[in-house]
Amino acid sequence: MRMLTSGERAKVRALTMISLVMVVAAAAVRATAPSPFAPRVHVRWHAGVENDRRADLERRFSLLNGVRREDDTWEYDLADLAPASVTALVEHPDVADTHYIERETGGISADAPAGTIRLRDRRLAAFVHSWFFDWFLLFCASSIVVSGVWLASNADPRD
Repeated sequence: MRMLTSGERAKVRALTMISLVMVVAAAAVRATAPSPFAPRVHVRWHAGVENDRRADLERRFSLLNGVRREDDTWEYDLADLAPASVTALVEHPDVADTHYIERETGGISADAPAGTIRLRDRRLAAFVHSWFFDWFLLFCASSIVVSGVWLASNADPRD
């Protein structure tokens, strides 16, 4: 096997550095991107709210995939995350209590589990959490390993 010239070594080092920067940047984007899925929240309805009334309110507040948890408490995917809509839900007279909703801000708690409904307005988040993005991270990480091994195996004994 022939030794790399100093120019070739510089190109391999540049590839390693570019790959390293890309992995770090992509990992940072992945870590800060929100989930592409609607959060799961709990809503406890006041006793006596009829099924038809509850169904109307579920449509109004974009509460999807409802599952009864206990008595009057249901778990939903919340598709409308606008603070005004969330606040209106929390303050509605038929709502007794909520969980995973920050009442003061109309936001969703950071520890709210992800639901199953993909949010349409989070296309970038869906891309960042896709198999293609995983492949891109793996490709960049692999190029760091391969170029590092290549440089180490072609080390000039005079260096």
